[in-house]
Amino acid sequence: MAAWRYHDQGGVNFRNSSTGRRRAVTRRRWPLLAAALVVGLAVLSCTLGSSTLTGGPSGEISDGERMAALDDIAKVAQDSMLQDGQIDRGVMLDHLTSDSHFEAAGQAPDGSIWANFKDGRMVIIPPETPYASGEEPQTIPLPSLPFNSSSDGRAFPDNSLTSFTRTMTSSGKLSAMIVAQDSTEYDFPKSEVAMTMSSLGYSFGDASEWIDRALRKSKYVSAVLPATVENLAAVQNVGVFYFATHGGYGCLGKSNDCLTLYTPSPKTPGPPAHDLIYALWTSTPTSAAQDAAYTQELTDKLLAYMLADPGDSKPIEWHYAITGKFVSTRMTFSENSLVYIDACSSQGIAESFRTAHASWFIGWTLPTRIGDRPFYFFDRLLGLGHDVSDNVKRAVPPNRPFDVVSVMDAMDRLGLINEPGPDGMSTLNLFRFGGSGLILMPSIERLVVDEQAKELEILGSFGGEQGSVTIDKVEVAVKEWASDKILVNLPSPPGPGSSGDVVVKVRKHESNAVPLTMWKVQFTYTEEPDFVFTGYNWLYLDVYWRADVHPYRLSPDDQVYDQEQVKLEPAEGSSGRWECDWSGTFGELSISTVEGEGELPFTRKPGAVGFTSQAKLDPQGHQITNLEFLLNFDEEHTCVTETTGAGYTVQTVGSFVLLPSLLSEVSPDYPMTPPLILDDQWVLERGNRDLMSHGQWPWLKWDEAPGEHAPVKDKTPG
Repeated sequence: MAAWRYHDQGGVNFRNSSTGRRRAVTRRRWPLLAAALVVGLAVLSCTLGSSTLTGGPSGEISDGERMAALDDIAKVAQDSMLQDGQIDRGVMLDHLTSDSHFEAAGQAPDGSIWANFKDGRMVIIPPETPYASGEEPQTIPLPSLPFNSSSDGRAFPDNSLTSFTRTMTSSGKLSAMIVAQDSTEYDFPKSEVAMTMSSLGYSFGDASEWIDRALRKSKYVSAVLPATVENLAAVQNVGVFYFATHGGYGCLGKSNDCLTLYTPSPKTPGPPAHDLIYALWTSTPTSAAQDAAYTQELTDKLLAYMLADPGDSKPIEWHYAITGKFVSTRMTFSENSLVYIDACSSQGIAESFRTAHASWFIGWTLPTRIGDRPFYFFDRLLGLGHDVSDNVKRAVPPNRPFDVVSVMDAMDRLGLINEPGPDGMSTLNLFRFGGSGLILMPSIERLVVDEQAKELEILGSFGGEQGSVTIDKVEVAVKEWASDKILVNLPSPPGPGSSGDVVVKVRKHESNAVPLTMWKVQFTYTEEPDFVFTGYNWLYLDVYWRADVHPYRLSPDDQVYDQEQVKLEPAEGSSGRWECDWSGTFGELSISTVEGEGELPFTRKPGAVGFTSQAKLDPQGHQITNLEFLLNFDEEHTCVTETTGAGYTVQTVGSFVLLPSLLSEVSPDYPMTPPLILDDQWVLERGNRDLMSHGQWPWLKWDEAPGEHAPVKDKTPG
């Protein structure tokens, strides 16, 4: 497995008070070096020591005093901007340690500044992610969905998501470790409810509305909601949850417990067992009135005060932040659920989501910035097939839906899960806390036809809950259903459901459509001799072949594979017929046909009357080769001739059915005795395949006899 990262949206973007101009917006901010860096010292401070404060009020703090203290912090934050637009952390800590309203203050290892009021309520200023010197943000348009209205009827204008941009900086070659445990079984979230939230403005490139539309297009019961404290508390039994926000660490304790150095590990989802606690910024602003409503939550440290940038050219604001204690006690998630927290250092809250019964969790080890990660992740998970950005184009042919581990593997391969920063490489990690391999859509990898059993095997990922299968919109009977394989009855051609697009549907979610290609080819054998006899012998063999010839992938945006070469057998419904009409004289004898036409059925039984055939399917070469036919006649399935002369009449069975040039292939004593193998004799020409004796080994190319419902090049999802 691999561990992965994704663009985080936590962080603060402060207005420079001297210029009044906001710097380029980024979603995540990297922590500053400590105050020593400000004065030019090359010293990285992982933690700025917290101080126990003396003097000032003790015990209760009035609402007015608290609001005034928070306003003072916001003013210091604005006034202490460095030249690169970052807050001066040393100045901020000096202010907090000198303010008598606080009993302790410090800096967490990810760059978050924390402080605790004397009554224990927490204050958090999350880290920033600056651009490197001389590095310019790259503007990327948001991807659009190919529809104008949602599945539930809510309309969206074409430009509703393309009127703003998000910023991203390209990085060098990145790598990551995988920390999630893979599963051999696949399943959907137990709950169909999906929620996407953001406490950030559009200037951060918020992906929540686009993800919501994508989920609703994929038939999830989805809603995009403001990330208020009330809405977050209403997250109950949710199957898919995406939250874009700022995030940082506060301190539960009053002592040096929060000075313990925290080094994120890719194999552990949260910080070590000390008093640091992670929190997520909500869209609920702080106020004296709200404080009164949230008294218990603030006292119990389910909520904290967090100072961050809401985006959209608004000034920095104090909002309430939900802590890990809030998540573990107020929120719940369904079996096999997915939680994606797009915030700085959001891996720190993973254990709280585990307690809330989340099965799969995605979060960052350290601060980071936004890019095209959430768009790529949900596009490949749902199999939508869009251009994500200038850097990540749609695949050709399009991707089918993939499971969450495969998508994260692809993000690792494409360099989308790591981002370097001042404190090291931030990694987007995937954790599996329980459940099965996670899919959001059924997905067909490939099809396998068994003509003898009249069965179609469908390979892919489908979940354990049985759904339905259609071929060319005709539902077919399911014989077996497993999370990675389905077996269905295959109707005989040319009837309904015998070929066409195969689609698996689970609940309301439909898979990619994979064409079951069928060829109907007529092979003809004609004898029109130019000697004393006149007439003809005709043999027609109508053969149906069926197979999956579409290219497929094993992981998103990876190599496209051709189907393997297989033995190709005719389908039930293949048929043959013959016609003959002979007359002529030979000396004193007059020869003519008594019976001139009949059926030659397709059969699979050795020695039975009729014809059988086999060939080789070569998808890579786009042709059918090595064609062989076995013909078995009896007196009811061949021409009967009548010879008259010299005072008598004789009827002969099978005398003139096949061209004399083929007699070398059979016993000279019994020229029409079955079986007769026509080998190295037949050539395929034009629309019908004329079986004459002047050709070589037969072959049939796709473009010569295109199959019905053949895959469209570069369009059938693989």
